[in-house]
Amino acid sequence: MTEVADVSGIEFPTDGTTKTCRRTARTFNDGLGFTIAEGSHEQWSFLNLAPIQHPTHIHLADFQALGRDPYVVTGFDATVGGTRTPITYDPSRTIPPAPNELGYKDVYRVPGNQMLRIMGKFDGAYGRFMYHCHFLEHEDMGTMRPFVVMPPGTEVRPRRGPRRPRRGHTG
Repeated sequence: MTEVADVSGIEFPTDGTTKTCRRTARTFNDGLGFTIAEGSHEQWSFLNLAPIQHPTHIHLADFQALGRDPYVVTGFDATVGGTRTPITYDPSRTIPPAPNELGYKDVYRVPGNQMLRIMGKFDGAYGRFMYHCHFLEHEDMGTMRPFVVMPPGTEVRPRRGPRRPRRGHTG
């Protein structure tokens, strides 16, 4: 999802606690969302607007949890794949990583109505990788997305247009 900077008729508070989001991709075959330079550190945030938890697996890199932010998501509408009204959070309610989340991991739980913040380093390989929910039904229903790790010194260009459809989760 990406944050929507301007929504007609909605005034945004200046404290940054209110956001309006839209979904940027629905299937694995949608255009490539982003590329990463090999050897770089990345901070990723996973926002789960649904009421259920998603065990999310990131291929290639191990990450460390930075924390979670609880959100009020009454404005979420699954039919549009985003929010109809702003979602809010209280920065003073940030949830630190649980003891079992300390250290490096490649699978994290993303509870409903929360944003998980993690950081990791992409090194040791380059090419096309993915992140996905470990619920098999979700992998095949749009919660599996590609990313590309580029070798050092390579110009980063996102893929344009859809990929050729493939069967199953192994492509």
